[in-house]
Order: sequence, then structure tokens, then C-alpha cells
Amino acid sequence: MLTRQAPGTVGGGARIAVVDLETTGFRPRSDRVVEIAVVTLSLPDLSICDEFDTLLNPERDIGAQHIHGISPDMVVGAPTFREVAAILAEHVHDAVLVCHNIGFDIPFLAHEFTRAGGVFHPGTPRCTLAATRQKLSVACRDHDIPLSDAHSALADARATALLARKTLSLDAHGSAQAEVCAEVQAVHTLRRNRDSASRLGRIIERARYPETDEVTRLYLNALDYVLDDFVIEAAEQDTLNELATTLGMTSHQRREVHTAYFQSLVDAAQRDNVITAAEHRLLKKVHAALMLPAGDLPKADAANDPGSTIPMGTSVCFSGEAFMDGMPVPRSELEAMARAIGLKPVATVTKRGCGVLVTDPDSHSTKARNARKWGIPILAPARFWSLCHARWGSHGPKPPATEPG
Repeated sequence: MLTRQAPGTVGGGARIAVVDLETTGFRPRSDRVVEIAVVTLSLPDLSICDEFDTLLNPERDIGAQHIHGISPDMVVGAPTFREVAAILAEHVHDAVLVCHNIGFDIPFLAHEFTRAGGVFHPGTPRCTLAATRQKLSVACRDHDIPLSDAHSALADARATALLARKTLSLDAHGSAQAEVCAEVQAVHTLRRNRDSASRLGRIIERARYPETDEVTRLYLNALDYVLDDFVIEAAEQDTLNELATTLGMTSHQRREVHTAYFQSLVDAAQRDNVITAAEHRLLKKVHAALMLPAGDLPKADAANDPGSTIPMGTSVCFSGEAFMDGMPVPRSELEAMARAIGLKPVATVTKRGCGVLVTDPDSHSTKARNARKWGIPILAPARFWSLCHARWGSHGPKPPATEPG
């Protein structure tokens, strides 16, 4: 999260909040926001005074990955909308909203705030789509505005902000109202980064700071920083010791903070009711770095893996978009692969009628949730292909084409 002002000052003064969303689909009542960005402009000079963006865990399947470029593993460590609703309310409350297509973004915001137990009134939003009658990419081209990463919420919001300067008459009339009955907490956001760390590293971003006073929060921020590689080196330990002394923290207080911090990581890992072997390795590293009692380290859950082969006749279900080597693979081809090695494709995940689910292991789709609940193995498409190839050997059907077209 990039914030050029303290969160408490975002709502001060007349301002414009340029909002862009990426969503799982087109229906506000059933689809969810998967990424949000707010670029704040101050009036009257329309200079950028604040930016906020984060991926969001939609608590369902990710939707059109080929459009927004967001995969399930990218949001597994992201906060939910409810968890950032109070922060977002601060950014849009008493601001004039600007979107490129208010008919799409505003209903999604309204439904998300309602789900979070909040209140949202858009006021009189301004729309750059209505002003230009062009898709954002075309409008940016015609007005000589850079748009380097279309369908990234922050890139689109920045471009819309520049477009609004050129195409709209902006003033402080008709500001939005957004309120959530919750205090703003220090919540880890998770920004889009295609080169970011693996799922293992994202557990840190999933963690929620324990509620605490400002002094302890300063120490937690420092602790979070030095643990970005899951190890506290000697020089980093000296820095923490010096900070604790400056803050007047006793050794007992530090142990309590370390325990609470580690428990926030455990809670994050258990969000999907499973502590995987990879998550457990991370927790073990942090546990050792914090020198906590052995009893504080939870056990990893037993892995659900079919092993090196899938028995003939096993029912297998496919869910969501499948990607191998970055290229989409049609479900029909995956089902053909399954039939070729004696498996039985099925349409749904049921407790007794499905033996394997093929989807992204981090998926939050209904099928994936049911598979976890019933202990049904979940295989990534690439893993499924490797098992198929192992059975085929040098014979049998060829793998599905992964080149466009």
C-alpha cells in the first residue's frame, strides 16, 4: 500500500477519489471484487495526494483470469473486502467519485460495502467513459495518456485520473458517503506483482496485527520488516533490541508481542482450515526466529495427494481455467486426457462421486471448498498432466496443445 498521507488525514479537504475495480465477473450481486485501487486527487489543483491499492480475496473462484491476469495463488494471501472496508471508507468518504464506467464500478462497491455491514452512497459520481464514449485504452491513446498495464486496478485508476483532468469539470459537489462500523486496523494489503514470492511468502501478507497500542505497533512494524525473509539476523536482532529499549518494552512484553505475532501467522495459515507442508515450513522458520516455546508450533495437516498415480476408473472433476506454461488449456482437452488413461470425467464434486479435483490448489471455488471439506485430492493442471504422462509413457495420446489457437 502506498499512502502519502497518514490514513486519518485522507478524508480532510475537498478531493476526488478515482476508483477502479477488477472483478470475478459482471454481476454485482453474485460476483466479487478481486482488486481495487483508489487514486486521490486534491482540489483545486488535481494533484495526486494519495494512492491505495490491494488485491482482494473474493472468497470464491477467481473468474476470468485471462482478462484481469489475477490467479488464485495471487489472492490466497490477500485481505477480504470486509477486512479493508474501513480503510476504503476513509478514502472515498466525502470525496467525489470518478470511474471509467460508473454503471459497472458503483454497483459493485455498493454491494461489497453492504456485505461488509457498511453504508455506501455514491453521491454524484463522474464518468470518464460517458465523457469520452471510448474504452479506456482508446481514450488514453487519443488523449496521449500512458496506460502500461491495462486491467490492473492501479494502472487503470492512474490513467483514469489523468483522463479526468482532461475531459471532466471537477469540483467538490456531490461527494460520496461511506461508513463501516469498525475501527481502522493495521491490515496487510497485497499489491499485484507478477514477480512476487510464492504462496509460502504470502502468508506474511495474510497476517493481521493483533490489536495493540501505538508503541507496540511500532515494534510490530519493525518485526514484520526484519522477518520478510523469515530469519532474524544478528544485526536485525540488535536493531530490534535497540528499538525495544527506546520504546521502554520489557522482555516479558516482547515475548507477548512475539507470541501474538506468531499466532497471527498461524491464524492466517489456517484461514482455509488447512496448514500445508509449505505453510508449516514457513511457520517453523518464524517460530525458530522468535525463539518461541515448542508447544506454540502447530502440526501440518496430512497431505491429500493421490501419490504417483491415479487408479483406473477414478472420477475426476475439472474446475476453472487451466493454465500450463502460462497458456490456457480447454477443459475439453483435459477431459479427453482423463478418458485416454481410463479416468471418468464428472461435472461436480460430491463426497462419493468424485475422486480427484483438477484446479488451482489455491482456488476458492465451491468445488474446491467441497473437495477440502471431504478430503478429496486437489491437483494443479500441470500436476495432473505429469501423472497422465507418467501413465502414457512413450505411447498413447499426445498432450494438449498449449499454444494460442
